[in-house]
Amino acid sequence: MADFNNLFDIVVRTKNSARSLENCLSAIKEHIPGSNIIVIDGKSTDNTLKIAEEFHATVFLEDKGLAYATSFAGIICKKQYILYIDSDVEIIRDDFINTALSLLEDRKVGAVIGSSLGYPFNYGIPFGLILIKREIINKITFPDGIYGRETYYVQRYFRKARLKIKYIKNTMIHRSYSREYRFWPEWQGSYVRLTAGFSPREVAYSLLVAFLMLSNKKKLKDFLYIPIFWIKLMRGYLNPVEWSGRR
Repeated sequence: MADFNNLFDIVVRTKNSARSLENCLSAIKEHIPGSNIIVIDGKSTDNTLKIAEEFHATVFLEDKGLAYATSFAGIICKKQYILYIDSDVEIIRDDFINTALSLLEDRKVGAVIGSSLGYPFNYGIPFGLILIKREIINKITFPDGIYGRETYYVQRYFRKARLKIKYIKNTMIHRSYSREYRFWPEWQGSYVRLTAGFSPREVAYSLLVAFLMLSNKKKLKDFLYIPIFWIKLMRGYLNPVEWSGRR
């Protein structure tokens, strides 16, 4: 794998991520040794920056939101690809990079996504673990002040450019700590509205994603929670100003 490190930078976007960042960076060091790690931090107030420094990551600070951090990576990274890894994700496969780079040799493929261990359903363009061409990030306009659902802008670009997405199964463990927040469905719904505006297509897509996300867990309680999640998501969608500011 070390032979491929000159082709990509690793970007971890953080904001008060101390709870999970050490495990995330440890997994990177284990499965992608010798890689260049960049942490783009939203001015954390916990030990996030201390942990990043302990792992010798290059740290940049921002205060304009998750979408801006995503875009900023395209500016500060200079290699052909960017590997985005969420701070609550632990990569578990040594062969992810090798396999993903092989898939990206197809010019019609714009990104390769690593799926969670044991999850049968793939959907959308999540940035939990994604290897994407840097030139694509630099062609997308990400507005400031967007703290969720930033992947909408990437999906829109992929549709227009008719680019493909490839998935590699059983590649990572996603701790999903942000989803423990009581009003996470409302918060997500608010950013569906703030990013895409009033769009029946995006509403339908978001409801489908919620269905697949909860079905992936293979637990009856999660499946039964789906209609409640839909109601909460729509509550956030219908009143985005209130719910976007609650997190």
